Amino acid sequence: MKIIDKTITLQDKNLPLKLIPLHDIHIGSTTALRSQFESLCRRIKSEPNTYVIGLGDYAECIIVGDKRYDAESIDPIFFNRLDDLPMEQIRYLKDILHPIKDRIIMLSPGNHEDSFRRKHNIDLLYDLCLYLDVPKGHYMNYIRLKFSKEQYHSSGIIIWTHHGWFGSRKRGGKVNNIEDIARGYEADIYIVGHSHDKFSTSNAYASLSGDSLIINDKVFCNAGSLSQSINLESSGYAERKGYFPTNTGIVEIEITPRRTGKPLISRKEISIY
Repeated sequence: MKIIDKTITLQDKNLPLKLIPLHDIHIGSTTALRSQFESLCRRIKSEPNTYVIGLGDYAECIIVGDKRYDAESIDPIFFNRLDDLPMEQIRYLKDILHPIKDRIIMLSPGNHEDSFRRKHNIDLLYDLCLYLDVPKGHYMNYIRLKFSKEQYHSSGIIIWTHHGWFGSRKRGGKVNNIEDIARGYEADIYIVGHSHDKFSTSNAYASLSGDSLIINDKVFCNAGSLSQSINLESSGYAERKGYFPTNTGIVEIEITPRRTGKPLISRKEISIY
């Protein structure tokens, strides 16, 4: 586990902080929504108060010898660098993410980057984070997010993140898994990925502040994907496993600081095709 501390000065005090979990893109695969990913990064750059938390699987990172390798699933733009495939995928990500590097709170690994690191002793994510000058997280992280005291005296919030591990095929099982995390890890927002599913939920809880009763929310996000589970270009992993299609897109979290007390947290699901 890693702890990331981040203090944010909002560019526009009248607008909430937008937090976009960005992961499961799988650049290098024909399933990746590459042009949509580039468009989303341009939007992040242009919008004030918009920040990114990365949860892994940005690149496919699969080469010959890996049981998951399938030449049919390689994005044609990488055909001329097959001998350097994962590194070329990281170079692409460097180019696209560099304009928003000041908006990236953290990049943590997914199972694709971590599997490549363990098998080949090459940490591609370290290289990407070093180039962008952003913190490299672990598989599991706590993020302590605070607002500049010059703008607000609002309490900060705690965000718990994990790339994800859920194997359930049904939505109810995934919801139960992510809500169960709160039994062992205290946070205001919980974010996971990996399953490529996109949903969010919240549970209200009561606490005391002096003689006042305060109601706040714990927010749970399964943060979606920019990689198609099923497409017409190739018979990918999801098709071979008989997984259900998932709606590509993101869960956008809005955090509105207050003069006192915890910020207000809301979220919305955004489909991207």
